[in-house]
Amino acid sequence: MTQRHRRLLILENDPQLRAELESNFRDLDVSSAASGDHAQVMALLRRLEPDVVLFDLGDGRGAAEARASLELMRHMLALAPDTKVIAMTSHDARELAVHAVGLGATDFYFKPIDPVVLSLVVPVAVPEPATEVSAVPVAAAWPVAAVWLLVAA
Repeated sequence: MTQRHRRLLILENDPQLRAELESNFRDLDVSSAASGDHAQVMALLRRLEPDVVLFDLGDGRGAAEARASLELMRHMLALAPDTKVIAMTSHDARELAVHAVGLGATDFYFKPIDPVVLSLVVPVAVPEPATEVSAVPVAAAWPVAAVWLLVAA
């Protein structure tokens, strides 16, 4: 039985913050990229099939940037509806975070980054790897007497 390592995709435009976030989640299979190139983000989502995406929506100051971020998130969730998205934004952009949750984000996080808080938020969204269930028929797994007891009851 092989277990797939849980995957986290970090979409953050600030390279220094992206590196800091990567170092906070060494126990996960982490990939990261800038969120500005929507085609690249969608290709990464297809290729990596992450369990969770930590997605920087921006600061919400520019309406066009906010719309583009929300549209990208909408496309991400349409492509991978089981992927959990945690939206990150500045504290001043609460409305943007609320819109993201309304579109399907699992959670949101306000910057500045607090590694302790994020270490609690992300694991809640990352599902535990599924364990394989044996496909042995009941008759082969239980003694015949036990099966007869169940039938007789």
